[in-house]
Amino acid sequence: MTHPFSDLLKQISRRSVGRVTIAYVVIGWLLAQVAEFATETFAAPQWVLRTFVVFLILGLPVAILLAWVFDLTPQGIRRTADTSPGEGENGAPARRAGQRAAFVAFILVTIAVAGWFQFYGPEPSREVMRPASSASAIVSGTTTPSLFYDLAFPADAPLALIGAAELGNGKPAFAISPSGRYVVYVGQTSPGVYQLYLRDLQTDSTVPLNGTDGAYHPFFAPNSAWIGFFVGNDLFKVHVSGSDPVFVSEATNSVGADWTTGDEIIVSIEEGQKIIGVPASGGPTRDVYTQSSVGYLSVANDHNKIFAGGKAIALESGQVIGLNIRSSDIRFINGYLFFAVQGTLFACRYDISNDEVTSNPVPVITGIRTEIWGVAQWSVSNDGTLVYMPGGDASANPMHWASPEQTIQLDLPKSNRGTMEISPDGKRIAVLESNGLDDDIWVYEVDDGRSTKLTTDGINWGPLFWAPDGLSVYHQKVMKEANRTYRSFLNSQRPAEAVLPDDVAQLAVSISRDGRFLGLSRAVGIGVYDVVDEKLNIVPTTSTDDWGTAISPDGRAVAYTSSATGAYHVFMQPLPPTGQLIQVSRKGGAEEPRWGPDGTKLYFRSGSRIMAVDVVMDPQLAVGQPRVFYAGVFENVSGRSYDIDPNEERALVIRSDDLAPSMRVVTNWFGRVEAIIRESEEVVGLSQWTE
Repeated sequence: MTHPFSDLLKQISRRSVGRVTIAYVVIGWLLAQVAEFATETFAAPQWVLRTFVVFLILGLPVAILLAWVFDLTPQGIRRTADTSPGEGENGAPARRAGQRAAFVAFILVTIAVAGWFQFYGPEPSREVMRPASSASAIVSGTTTPSLFYDLAFPADAPLALIGAAELGNGKPAFAISPSGRYVVYVGQTSPGVYQLYLRDLQTDSTVPLNGTDGAYHPFFAPNSAWIGFFVGNDLFKVHVSGSDPVFVSEATNSVGADWTTGDEIIVSIEEGQKIIGVPASGGPTRDVYTQSSVGYLSVANDHNKIFAGGKAIALESGQVIGLNIRSSDIRFINGYLFFAVQGTLFACRYDISNDEVTSNPVPVITGIRTEIWGVAQWSVSNDGTLVYMPGGDASANPMHWASPEQTIQLDLPKSNRGTMEISPDGKRIAVLESNGLDDDIWVYEVDDGRSTKLTTDGINWGPLFWAPDGLSVYHQKVMKEANRTYRSFLNSQRPAEAVLPDDVAQLAVSISRDGRFLGLSRAVGIGVYDVVDEKLNIVPTTSTDDWGTAISPDGRAVAYTSSATGAYHVFMQPLPPTGQLIQVSRKGGAEEPRWGPDGTKLYFRSGSRIMAVDVVMDPQLAVGQPRVFYAGVFENVSGRSYDIDPNEERALVIRSDDLAPSMRVVTNWFGRVEAIIRESEEVVGLSQWTE
């Protein structure tokens, strides 16, 4: 009588189970080595290799089962019960049994690999990028290979770089989670309509986050589970699972925010004039820093410090260390200090315990989108996965004539441009231009583009405005003792001259048609200076944050920007003041009032729209309902971001492309940064980027 165990061994031998198992293991091991080499070469996430190995392991019992039930014979695949014993023993068929087993194993392994690619392989939207030779490139350096690819957005929800950002100021439009799994971004669902989208890098799925309409400046909590964001002047948070957003706090005219490991959100409000701490669960806020303008901020969680406005600020003590770096976007991450300067991202090692730069700053990304107010569009996870938007300094975008019907690009040399104004006769344009170190005013002829450099000392600033005769330009000079208003003449033989007496500590920003009255802005409040009587008249207001004074052409009214209601609005008063106060704008985020040439219309900017409103002076000052004059993406520059042509049919703006179909991704980035710093042969002294 045959022992059952002997019978089992004979069946296993006859059915080629052992040979199939050995062949499967050998082939699977070889493929695993190839997969490991491929994932290292292309710097794919570790889950890719782990998933591949899991599929191979799951395929082994399937291979054994198929080898038990079926056999590969010269007549094809047949059930083992239907084959004769001789086919599995000695003879030619037996000699081919090992080959058949290997073939069966190869087929099964191939099926396992195909299944992995079907369910876990990359989507077509991930395209491997050209290396550092492209125009927007990572500066070269030798390090562990990094994977470069484009992360595409859905066609119906492209990235909106400015989008719903309050005041039209460019803010971070996306962020990668500290874990490196998610990317959240502001997407445009239809013209002028925005909400947040969440991209899962593990599954390549993109889903909208409901209830985030009008959101801007998203940022992650340290645990990667929550996302903070703003809508208008309010701060919200939403869970990555997609639950309903939760209101956290008011945040008037916010500039930047970041989330601490202590579950507190640090927010720069009032256009960067104040930093507050807000419990992420809601509740009373606390003042963190209120001494001067700080702008965009980032938090170094492990060290309880904030980096903002060229300073390192201790979260608890408030101690301030001046970094003296000329950048509005400074971040400390993984032992490096990163800062953006006009479309280039620099990095240096930084001893945060002693607040000391320990290496020369070197460029690590050239051609990165940098907004007018200095924030660069990039984010990096704790494991060194970088996401960024290729581009450059937004102020280098071309100037355009913009009307409700069309936009026309001006054929002018490329330059970083800021505040601008059209001459009273419409024949010339005065514009502030910067090369990073010097700021001067240029004048362009509208007809043929001929240019004249009006100033040459490099210390000029806006706002600027033409004299009524069109032969000179008023502008500001940045002086050591105090900024002063000067008047520069097209006649180069006539030197520039100071405009206001030494005891008038304000800046002139507008003028009446007869040149008699100058509209003044100052640190607190607004005023009017009578050039004939040499008299300063203060305009009474209800806020301590009033600016952008615009005198009507006939000198009978003044418009200005004020935060009297919390958000910025445009207000108007008669001159001389009678106590009458008119709120011109209806929606928050309105600023930059400008008068039409005959004084019957007032224009102002509201985000990415230019609004127009009718004005009547008699029998008393009154305004109509604001209407849209132009709606389209244009840059919010310091001073004035637009001007209206004398015929009032078009506006002059600096226009940029606001929507992007994809962003760039680089893995193992910290290793590349360190290699670049180590291998940089050119010494870039820190003094080049500091005051």
